[in-house]
Amino acid sequence: MLGSVTIAANCLLCFFLLFYSRLTVPPFLQVIGRAHPLFLHFPIVLFVLFLIWIWFIPRQSTEIHEWLLLSVALTSVITALMGILLSKESGYSEDTLAWHKYSGAFLSFIVLVWYLFYKRVSQRKLTTASVSLLSLLALIIAGHQGAAIT
Repeated sequence: MLGSVTIAANCLLCFFLLFYSRLTVPPFLQVIGRAHPLFLHFPIVLFVLFLIWIWFIPRQSTEIHEWLLLSVALTSVITALMGILLSKESGYSEDTLAWHKYSGAFLSFIVLVWYLFYKRVSQRKLTTASVSLLSLLALIIAGHQGAAIT
């Protein structure tokens, strides 16, 4: 169920990104966008917890790995959607905003793909390490650009 919601939310995120220039946010949704700085800490903490769990806890608990990764994917896409809504307000630098917007969306997409193929790639250390580093790099870039906006 949550996996389907996460996929649907990522599709909505793609739609928002494709038609970003035509997107207008009604005032009642601007409140949701303003919660972006508050909510963004959930996927960060869950992602760090997931990375610690897959690298330092024995492989016997793959259900916890999958649940944590799904939680990261769901909270990441919710955060990205909130960020899209917030970005439509005035007062943000377009260049920094673009980097932050696309690196955050990329992070959401890569975590979703990682979740969808987790059972296939979890047995391969090199693949897990590569996806971990790529996701961590996207998180660092998105976080740095978000801090520059703030």
